Amino acid sequence: MQCGVTLEGNAPNCTAVPCSANFPYGEGVDALFCNGTATNEICQMRCVTGYEPVPGLDDAVVCGADGSFASTDFRCQPGTCSDLVLANPAVKSNCQSKLYGERCIMSCADGYEGDPLVLDCSSPAYGSFLFVDANGQVPNDTSIHCAGQECTVNIPKKLGVVHDCVGKVTGETCTATSDVGFDYDSGSGPTVLSCSPDGSFTGDL
Repeated sequence: MQCGVTLEGNAPNCTAVPCSANFPYGEGVDALFCNGTATNEICQMRCVTGYEPVPGLDDAVVCGADGSFASTDFRCQPGTCSDLVLANPAVKSNCQSKLYGERCIMSCADGYEGDPLVLDCSSPAYGSFLFVDANGQVPNDTSIHCAGQECTVNIPKKLGVVHDCVGKVTGETCTATSDVGFDYDSGSGPTVLSCSPDGSFTGDL
């Protein structure tokens, strides 16, 4: 004998419950970023501004059925700006190994003069740490103007020597030659002199 069975009523409507326990935590970890993550959902953890994930650690954490997040070894560390690399010998900086929020100065190298530029180690985008000026611009070799200083020491003054060294500035060169009525010593000839950062000319004369 078979009995006919009829089920009555509405099917249950189940909603995943957001996790409310064991939130990821630690220095620099943005625990609130995972707020609202529900059962069996995965949260890709983040760091707060100024921090970056420690390399090599999994940033995914699962919300369990018990209402708590699974344990994780995810950690954050203070963000570090890449060292400021300058190709212009007239410009220098102390912008190396700076952490987020720290300041450094871009200035003229020895033998040059010009106004310095204060830079901040900033994070214009998540996970990106760059030096920027007060206007948020990333600096380069031409962000400040550095003019060479005039060399006034060791200008050639030997009898029979003429030159074009007057007015030369750091990094420039001049040439000392024999004057009319004078000859070069045996094995010698015109001499190129360089204007050094210390304000003096260098070279064998």
